[in-house]
Amino acid sequence: MSRYTREIAKLVSKVWAVRQQWLLPAILITLFLIQTQVFNIWLNIKPLLSWQRLASALAFGTCVFGPAIVLYRKTRYIWITISAILIELLFVAQFIYFLSLNTFIRGSAIRYASYVGTVGDSIKIQLSPALLFFITMLPIIALWYWFVDRRTPQLRYRRRTRLVGLVAILLIGISFFAAMLGIEHRRNGRFDELLNVPYDNRYMVAKVGIHMYSVLDTYRYFASPRGITTADKKYVADWAKKRSAAQTPGPYFGAAKGKNVILVLMESFETFALNRRIEGQEITPNLNKLIKESKYFSNYHDDVSAGHTADAEFESQNSLLPTMDRVAFFEYPTHDYNALPEVLDNQKYATAVFHGDAASFWNRNVVYPCLGWKVYHCVDSFKVNRPVGWGLSDEDLIKQCLPKITRIKQPFYVNIMMVTSHTPFSLDKDLKPLKITHNHGITGYQMDYIQTLAYVDKQIGVLINKLKKNGLYDNSILVLFGDHRAYISNEKDTAFAKFIGLNKFDQISFFHDGEHIPMIIHVPGSGITGEDKTPASHLDYAPTILGLLGIKAPRTMLGQDLLSLRQPVAIQRNSAGNIELIETPKVFYTNPGDNNFTSGKCYQANDRKQIKLDSCKKVYDQQSSLARASDLLVRGNALNLLK
Repeated sequence: MSRYTREIAKLVSKVWAVRQQWLLPAILITLFLIQTQVFNIWLNIKPLLSWQRLASALAFGTCVFGPAIVLYRKTRYIWITISAILIELLFVAQFIYFLSLNTFIRGSAIRYASYVGTVGDSIKIQLSPALLFFITMLPIIALWYWFVDRRTPQLRYRRRTRLVGLVAILLIGISFFAAMLGIEHRRNGRFDELLNVPYDNRYMVAKVGIHMYSVLDTYRYFASPRGITTADKKYVADWAKKRSAAQTPGPYFGAAKGKNVILVLMESFETFALNRRIEGQEITPNLNKLIKESKYFSNYHDDVSAGHTADAEFESQNSLLPTMDRVAFFEYPTHDYNALPEVLDNQKYATAVFHGDAASFWNRNVVYPCLGWKVYHCVDSFKVNRPVGWGLSDEDLIKQCLPKITRIKQPFYVNIMMVTSHTPFSLDKDLKPLKITHNHGITGYQMDYIQTLAYVDKQIGVLINKLKKNGLYDNSILVLFGDHRAYISNEKDTAFAKFIGLNKFDQISFFHDGEHIPMIIHVPGSGITGEDKTPASHLDYAPTILGLLGIKAPRTMLGQDLLSLRQPVAIQRNSAGNIELIETPKVFYTNPGDNNFTSGKCYQANDRKQIKLDSCKKVYDQQSSLARASDLLVRGNALNLLK
């Protein structure tokens, strides 16, 4: 045996002799690697296997559990137990969040983390035995201590030896981190995608794993600038000069001049339920009847991100796109907006919101005055007779807000925000309007959702009858729209696709035929009726209402009047703010969300056959530049550049 072989054998023997110190941390690091890979596999975050993600997980696991090797028993177990709790909490929280909303929690969620408790019942829906795999560290630690380590004498080391060991462990972790960066540089030639530029969080989790993503995204949240640069301002100014001229007023401009505006925001309300029967029963008989007397936009979309309802409010009232990586209601609440309530307030309209939650929920008590809402009736303004779902039922909301509305000086603009159809879609049996004998191939959760939509429809019938009785129905524009999708399905949900009449979903059909929302506008005595199947979105709501009232939409609004000559379009963006899908009456454009036009595909809208990519270039350039301009306007408080 050579000298070097003997030295190696001696070293191995010494390392094995102190296995009491390092074996448990090594087991936990190995388990963390496996959990990281399984996390992505179970959520189908591709690529399912990745050297970069492996290096990232080794770096994270080594830096977190490695220091325990040089600690004495009591401190070691405190360290690894706290580390395991935090790691597994993040696994579970992100897993459930993705199943619920098809995205991951961002670093900006620090601002609204306190609201997780308000959706506890919604989270419970996604609990499953699979989550037990992500909480196996704690039992392993307990078993190891009890059966292996408890009676073993504690080895003692000099402080210098422990310090050298700690430095060595951290250097190993750093080397794995360097390997991750090396792979990134070899692929992209730079590190911007990891630290600086906005990115889609699914793409980042695929690259570096859920824990390193969470660390990097939190770093980016605190490190990135809040405002915009001089170059950004120049981009917006140049875009403003090149944007299309203001719309020419259509035939319905001023058709409802001087009338009240009553907006009913229907929580998580999707289009598929309208004009649909189940076991011989209409799901939404009141809305079906209203549609026949109204303008019905059946291909209407939201552009929301983590803010959900708050984002829907932001987009619809401002006619600006919500920022996708941050919630505007928290990050930019007091910016100088030019929202619909403010515009109407300047026209001597009274403005008020009715919402059955706490005044501070999603920072509304701060944002609403900046949008022009003068009166805010929160849950404190109502009596909760029978808690349903989140608390105040839509039944109580409608019955109690009508007397308050009748006392408002006309003309007024009011927003009634319904909440019963929010997850977890829980109704007591006596409140379920539909008599359903089986689930028709869909999940019980999805059928519960349909029951809540039927319940909402019943309350809308009550609202309409009371408006008629109080003389407000014929003197008001009544608008109803879903605030955002319900997130009850996904592109792989073939059973739900068949339930709504499709064979299966793909990216286009899921957007166009699957999860989208309705908008209904009733203008009494105007003749404005019929279904409009062309694409539209919340961006178009405010300009459309202003057009009906005979008020020219300010140039700070980026949407279009849906009742005037327009270029119909709707988009879908990912969490980086990059376009994933565009729909017009002529084409669909799909993209993986990498901000590279040539990565996408173009399809004819009528038969969805793929055509030359250049056929989508013009609309892509238009919509991507509009989206970028909108984000910069919001971030930089720069609406003055459009005035």
